[in-house]
Amino acid sequence: MSTRTAIKIANVIVIVILVLLYNRVYAEENTPSTTTLYNNIEKFEQYRTSDYDKALHYAKLANADIDTTVCNATYAAIYDILARESEEQAFNYSEALRYRNRSASIYRALNDQHAEIRTLADIGRLYFRIGDYHNAYTFSQQAQSRADGVKDRLALR
Repeated sequence: MSTRTAIKIANVIVIVILVLLYNRVYAEENTPSTTTLYNNIEKFEQYRTSDYDKALHYAKLANADIDTTVCNATYAAIYDILARESEEQAFNYSEALRYRNRSASIYRALNDQHAEIRTLADIGRLYFRIGDYHNAYTFSQQAQSRADGVKDRLALR
C-alpha cells in the first residue's frame, strides 16, 4: 500500500470517528429526558416567585432528571423548595435533610457563601426538630462560624 493511500484511509477513519463522536454528544444533549428537564426547569423558574404550588410541581418533575454531578444554582433552588415541602407539608425530615445537604454542597461548590450559610442553618434547625441535638449544634456552629467569616449575621434567619 502506498503512503498516499494510507494517509487517505487514516483521514477517512478520523472523519468517521469525529462524526460518531459528534452524533453521540449531540444525541446525549438532546435526549427527551434532557429536553424535559430543561422545560421543567424553565417552568420552575417561571413560577418560583409567583406560584409556589406550580413551582413545587415543576421542581418535583425536574428532580427526577437532575444530574447530581452538576453544580447549578437552579438545581440548588429546586432542592430547597423540595426540602421545604418535605419538611412543612409531609413532615419527612430525613428527606428534607437529604435535599438540604444537596443544596448546601452545590452552594459550596458555587462559592455562594450566603446561600450555604442559610442552608447550614436550616440543616441545624431540622436536626433540632428531630431531636438530634449534637448535629443541630454542629451545623448551627458551622453556619455561625461561616457567617462570622463573611461578616454576615443576616444570612442566619
